[in-house]
Order: sequence, then C-alpha cells, then structure tokens
Amino acid sequence: AAAAAAPARRAQGLAGLAMADVTVKGIITNGEKWIAIISAPDGTTYLARPNDRLHDAVVRRIDRDAVVFLAQVEDVTGAVRSREVRKELRPSIGDAK
Repeated sequence: AAAAAAPARRAQGLAGLAMADVTVKGIITNGEKWIAIISAPDGTTYLARPNDRLHDAVVRRIDRDAVVFLAQVEDVTGAVRSREVRKELRPSIGDAK
C-alpha cells in the first residue's frame, strides 16, 4: 500500500528527460543513419535515434543540422495534440535552447 502512495517516477536515461530540458550537442552519421548527441541539464550525454522516446516526446527525425521531435502538448481545452518541435544543432541568437 505504501508503494501506491509514492509519487510517479520518470524513467531512467533519455526516456526520463523532458524535451524542453535537452540540448542538441552534435549530430553524427555512419553514412546511412543520423544519430543525435543530446545533453541533459546535468551534463549527461545520450545518443538518440529516430523513434527514441523522451518523457514527453519522440525523436521523429534527425537531419544534418537539427533534431525534430514529436511532442504531446495539451491545448487550452485540455485536448492532447501532437506538435513537431525542431531543435537546431546551433541555436540562433536569442534561442533559449
């Protein structure tokens, strides 16, 4: 019964990170597939591939200069919708992340 009262925990690793909290540090390729180097707020780095899950998003695709996430967002009516979010490898001046 005590375990049921405990707050829900996020998954470990990449799956426990919120999309807003990660930074794209690098993008590498083996000639066929792109792999993103993602940094967590604590400085830990992860390798992400298309279809990898984060806490609130999925890696949709990786391009030469950005990672596109499919995020689940709640609108003002409470409906959950999917939205593509692009995080650049080199953020433009003024971008927070």
